[in-house]
Amino acid sequence: MARAYRTFPTKAEEKMQAPLGELGFEAQVLLCGYIADFANSQHMIIVEIDGPIHDKKKVYDMYRDAVLAKDGWKVWRFKNEEVFASPQALADRIWKMILN
Repeated sequence: MARAYRTFPTKAEEKMQAPLGELGFEAQVLLCGYIADFANSQHMIIVEIDGPIHDKKKVYDMYRDAVLAKDGWKVWRFKNEEVFASPQALADRIWKMILN
């Protein structure tokens, strides 16, 4: 399934692939039984790009994030709108968050 998601990313995910790839993130990684939009195993960080559907999935997302956190992952969520405003600015912000 992860392979299918890599083949057909959302528009927001597609815009973030290159900038996050430069920061060592892989797209559509299977972790703890869930597919992470982007994961950096060196820093144990997952970046999720959330579209409108996530407004209806808050409880599920909280549970999923808790499962991933138990395995040592930090999950950072960003809205599609942040990506569309400026993918590079968001990648720069993520890099600064990693450094802190």
